[in-house]
Amino acid sequence: MAHDHDRDEGPSEEDLRRFNRDTGYCPDCGAEVSDDADICPSCYAYIGGEVASRPPFQQWYRRRSAAVVIIAVLVAFVLLAFRLW
Repeated sequence: MAHDHDRDEGPSEEDLRRFNRDTGYCPDCGAEVSDDADICPSCYAYIGGEVASRPPFQQWYRRRSAAVVIIAVLVAFVLLAFRLW
């Protein structure tokens, strides 16, 4: 005969909250982090639990795109300056 204290009731609500944490993505570097993380373990940026639900564009892609735009604007200004001169 099984007693109530011998029966396995499964994990408690607190256990589920502690161990089944959702994950998100660092808004700075895109690394996968716990949704309640204060600091990204990859880039050490302060995120204060504000994680992105989808991975952002890769950081290198954003930097490369910004560099291409800046170079294109500079080339356009140089060409315009020589044309007006």
